[in-house]
Amino acid sequence: MPATLHDTIASAIRSVLSDTGRTAAEISPSSLLAGDLGLDSLDLAQTIVILERSLGVDPFRTMPAGGGRPSLRTFADLCLIYENAPASVAPPSHAVPPDRSHP
Repeated sequence: MPATLHDTIASAIRSVLSDTGRTAAEISPSSLLAGDLGLDSLDLAQTIVILERSLGVDPFRTMPAGGGRPSLRTFADLCLIYENAPASVAPPSHAVPPDRSHP
């Protein structure tokens, strides 16, 4: 049975907590990322990196310009951000533009 998006996000959180010698209590939609799960800003950044690698998307990079940042207090908030992210986003191109000075 394939993992759901919520399972993938919960697994990433558990991985970050485990790497720092902590364990997550029960993760539910209403779990506060900081208050209930104990995630600090570095933990959240590490979770987002894990999710970007496993899901292939960074929804924070693809948010529309001028739009307000969504709430990010609970596990449900984090899941909603990923649910609303574009399915795939091409990484920025770092290629050198072609030399057009020669015909």
